[in-house]
Amino acid sequence: MDSTDWRGGDYKMTDLISRLHSRPDRDAFSDVTFILPDGSQLKAHKFVLAMASPVFEAQFFGPFADSSNNNPVTIKDVDSTAFRRLIDCIYRSSTTFLKTEINNKEQFQDYMLLLQAAHMYLVSNVITDVNKYSYEHIMHTF
Repeated sequence: MDSTDWRGGDYKMTDLISRLHSRPDRDAFSDVTFILPDGSQLKAHKFVLAMASPVFEAQFFGPFADSSNNNPVTIKDVDSTAFRRLIDCIYRSSTTFLKTEINNKEQFQDYMLLLQAAHMYLVSNVITDVNKYSYEHIMHTF
């Protein structure tokens, strides 16, 4: 195996998707660009998002798919940071990295925005985990 291969010897799909997302040149393989409310852009892979979310699946490959809404996609009803975190959760196939981030009131509010985004895109593992982390935070705070 070539030591410069980005796959790093991983052949488990979740590991490959996570590595794809963390590559310095990850945009090279992207096929969708999101324009976020803060004006920034986020590039991603339609197939990866569709595997994680029935909303993305419908948007990119289902009844709502057409050339006018596939690229770029303007995000209006989701906080920019929350959308980025949701995409990170999808690519990492995990939310464990979030547990260390909830330390104060502002970060808790960010969790609630992420939870809202997860509900909008029907990403069930993020909904379940963020609910759990939020409950743990509330119980620990009081």
